[in-house]
Amino acid sequence: MKIQTGFSGYYGPKLDIEDNHFMSFPVHYTNNLGISAAYGLSAKFNLGLRYEYLDIKQQHIQILSKSYDMQSAALHYLELTGKIGLIEDDLALGIPVGFYFLNGKTLSMIDPRIYFTSRRSNKLEFTAIAKAHILIADGVSLAPGVSLGIGLSNDLDRWALRPEAGFDGCLSFGLGIDYRFNKPRK
Repeated sequence: MKIQTGFSGYYGPKLDIEDNHFMSFPVHYTNNLGISAAYGLSAKFNLGLRYEYLDIKQQHIQILSKSYDMQSAALHYLELTGKIGLIEDDLALGIPVGFYFLNGKTLSMIDPRIYFTSRRSNKLEFTAIAKAHILIADGVSLAPGVSLGIGLSNDLDRWALRPEAGFDGCLSFGLGIDYRFNKPRK
């Protein structure tokens, strides 16, 4: 079983016209704190569950193309995922189904991801993730995204520190720590 916890911040551009000049500056949207657990059912397939608490920093937020006025400063996200290894240690497909809980409303999301991983040693690996966020709420909205991450450890099969940066409508930075209670199945 693998347990992971992490913290991330999401930032994006705010566009403004001042004195006939087009300006763009970063806006702090949310701080997220999450925990996830995954269990390998076989060497190529695992099931996972993730929860994130999103501390909203703006009074008006946009999730893909849907806009919401925030009455409270918190948003909860719950995700169930299956991850399938396509090429051992190099390529995997994840198909998460998630739910945002927002002011008494529930928004559904399907979030397919392709993970490209390159392990340089048992101390360093790089991961690139291509994803598509599909929000199902008053119709369907789609937003592509990418993330780049690094795994750092003295034993990646046991634990890792994982800094990550991504873009999916806004820029995100995250830091996670994961720990495996058992060695991965081979």
